[in-house]
Amino acid sequence: MVTDMTGRRHALAPSFIAGISDADDTAMNACITLRTGAMLLITESLDELMTRLGV
Repeated sequence: MVTDMTGRRHALAPSFIAGISDADDTAMNACITLRTGAMLLITESLDELMTRLGV
């Protein structure tokens, strides 16, 4: 479950995710790219997200 910058929560199956990266130079937010091409800017840093996902 991730929360985007608008406050909406998303439950994403791993098969929907094409990639995860830092959203900006501050490393405060991460960006999840979905297989559909859509991008979610989320409120967690890349490090926090990867730790939570166990990667």
